[in-house]
Parts: sequence; C-alpha cells; structure tokens
Amino acid sequence: MHLLIPAAGIGKRMGGERNKLLRLLLGKPLLAWTLAATEAAQSIHWIGIMSQPEDWPDWQALVNDLSLTKPVEFIPGGRTRQESVYNGLQALPTGAEQVLIHDGARCLATTELIDRCAEAMDHYSGLIAAVPVKDTIKQIDTTVERYRRWRRRRVRAAFRADRTGRYCPRNGSPAIAGSK
Repeated sequence: MHLLIPAAGIGKRMGGERNKLLRLLLGKPLLAWTLAATEAAQSIHWIGIMSQPEDWPDWQALVNDLSLTKPVEFIPGGRTRQESVYNGLQALPTGAEQVLIHDGARCLATTELIDRCAEAMDHYSGLIAAVPVKDTIKQIDTTVERYRRWRRRRVRAAFRADRTGRYCPRNGSPAIAGSK
C-alpha cells in the first residue's frame, strides 16, 4: 500500500507564513506525528509527501530525525489540495495498485486506523474513514437525525488504479473533487 500526504499549505487561516505542518505539537512538527504512525503501520510500504520544494529540506531533516525505514518521495505540491493530490497520484511508483491519501494537517491518525483502511481496500475500491455522529445537530428550527450523519476521520480517501494503472484521466484535469 502506498500513502500520499498532501502537505503543501502554509496555513493562511492560522496566520502562518510558512508551512503549517512545521508548527510544533508537544515539541514535534505536526507532520512528525503522521510519519511516526505511518512508519509503524505494517500496511504502508511507500510514502509520498506533496509539498512546496522550499519545504523539502525541512521534511528531509524530519525523515532523517525519525529514522524512517520506508521510502519517502517528495513531490511538488500544487496551488490547491486538489492539484497536490493529482501530482501525488501521477508520481506513484510504476505498478502501484492502491493508495491511501491522508491530509498532513490531520496529525492524529493512528497506526491502527491506517492499517484498517489499508485492509478495507481488499474489499472495496475506495473509502473514507468515518464514525457515526454522536452530537446533536441543529438545522435552523429542527434537529437533524444522527443515524444518517457520519464524521469523517483522518484518513481521507483511498483508491485503486483502474485496469490501465491510471488514477486520473490523462487530459491533465484531476478527477477528484477538491475540498477546503
């Protein structure tokens, strides 16, 4: 299983001027937590980090500090998350059949969640990790039924290659709907 980590944003909403994944959480950059969980995941054999090239020295230092044993490739990020994911899909190693995509800003993914998502790919062609909503949700003057609502978890998407080994159309337009 291959894992792509979009990590190209600077965190404008957070008031950042540099990549938000360089911000520290308990003394470690945010991306360190995801990489540590990925390193421990038995299902992941290759990691692609889509980011701006100016961040690559920081990511390389982090990979070295964590003593990662899995191959890590730095892939140019796009202007949007959608473009970054597209770039990552195009950069997958030849023969890659399955990929998980995990937003680097969601740094609390566990090894167990990553492995469970990878295992589910044996049975499904795509997935998002989610849990049932427990909160009461209000919509103007009514309460929304919880049983039809799910909260998306940290591993955001997974895909299989089609029979030709492509993840996106060749016309250069990403086939994945973007989100903010």
